Amino acid sequence: MGCLQAQDLAIRPLAHFPPDIWGDRFVTFSTEDSLMMEKYAKEIEPLKEEVKTMLMIENSADFAKKMSLIDAVERLGVSYYFENEIEEQLSHIFKELAAKNFDMEYDLYNTASQFRIFRQHGYKIPCDVFIKFTNEDGKMKETLSTNIRAIVSLYEASHLRIHGEPILDEASAFATDVLKSSANFSEQARHALKQVLHFGIQRVENRHFISFYEQDEFRNETLLRLAKIDFNRVQLLHRQELSQILKWDLSAMEKFPADYMKLVFQFVYDTYGEFAKEMTERGKPYAAKFAKDRVMDLIRCYYTEAKWYKAKYVPTFEEYMINARITGVAQIISTSSIMGMEEIAEEKPFQQIIQSPRVVRACEIIGRIMDDIVSHEEEQARGHVASGVECYMKDYNMSREEVVQIFNKMVEDAWKELNEEFLIKSNPSDDDLPKPVLKRILNLARVVDALYKVIDGYTYSAKLIKDDIISTYTRSITL
Repeated sequence: MGCLQAQDLAIRPLAHFPPDIWGDRFVTFSTEDSLMMEKYAKEIEPLKEEVKTMLMIENSADFAKKMSLIDAVERLGVSYYFENEIEEQLSHIFKELAAKNFDMEYDLYNTASQFRIFRQHGYKIPCDVFIKFTNEDGKMKETLSTNIRAIVSLYEASHLRIHGEPILDEASAFATDVLKSSANFSEQARHALKQVLHFGIQRVENRHFISFYEQDEFRNETLLRLAKIDFNRVQLLHRQELSQILKWDLSAMEKFPADYMKLVFQFVYDTYGEFAKEMTERGKPYAAKFAKDRVMDLIRCYYTEAKWYKAKYVPTFEEYMINARITGVAQIISTSSIMGMEEIAEEKPFQQIIQSPRVVRACEIIGRIMDDIVSHEEEQARGHVASGVECYMKDYNMSREEVVQIFNKMVEDAWKELNEEFLIKSNPSDDDLPKPVLKRILNLARVVDALYKVIDGYTYSAKLIKDDIISTYTRSITL
């Protein structure tokens, strides 16, 4: 780029984004906050021991009750304290059910709930467990529609489906229709339609579930207390971290010159330089280089977009996606997020990510396509390069509505592929990504879903995610 003549330089058009809505909300962290965080940590210890005893109690013959407890622990956001105990229980229950050929004598609610939990943990429980809830035509029985709690459970389970499971495609469509017709009188139905559990940002969903659970007449008070205290403790921890990040002086943003992007680039470059130093001290000198190289890839792709814009060039959809998969930042965030993970001590996972395995490609498609669907018209008005929607319309002579329908199917298929990558393989390969890395990629796809399923929530946070951010990071739970 340094050898280009001035007249050849391509400049990305400036966007006029909404003003910052956060101010100094996350900057302060007081001594009182620190003391409260320590107080919470002490109170958590005996509660953890009580819940651990509940999970490991000898009388485990009642699988439905055990699975219900596991589900509550996970949805309340405290399962990270009991990962070994949960895996031990799930492995035992799954083996017992497999020995019975998964002949589950449960109602729809419990069947769907257990299906979802097993799939979330990588167990390939067969979708045939839902056959008994269908009629002769393979459709879900209409009599099921009166039980909204069961329909919500079915709806959530159906989003763990993979390719080749038409019964779950049918279950998803059936449950969606029922919930839409019930949304006026059911908060559970409204929330499920607003955000699929499996696709949601887990910390946000934990906060919502705490509110639901405390209204449950069968709630476990010890577990609820643990969840509330731990949520407040982690909230304070996040606020402490945010205050440290935001301490560079927010007023300096107002003093940025017109060529502020140079400063931004320099900041990013220097930050990754600091990462490199820290990673070298930890014995992982390669980690920051992989992440830093992905930033350089992003800059090159942005420059390609700028050249297309200057030349008024509309690429083919295939050409667009080669570039757009990188600007979707899945590789950057994935490589950056695993740098400091203690579980990742080798270079191999970094190499695997940049080779775009199936799970990364699925995440890239989800990110890029969902963003394009909700933001392409406004970006065109701002003078951006043609989005995937315009490219596809031009290639196939289709209307916007037709392309959006196709794009939604692409996102649905990408989620099926991502789900399948999480299933435990009978013949694992050395080329498989480690589970902690897979979780990071899944969580990135979840962020995308939460931000882009309705509008461009990243740009217009006040319209979509402001309340969730406030409740997650600043509004503590009343004990």
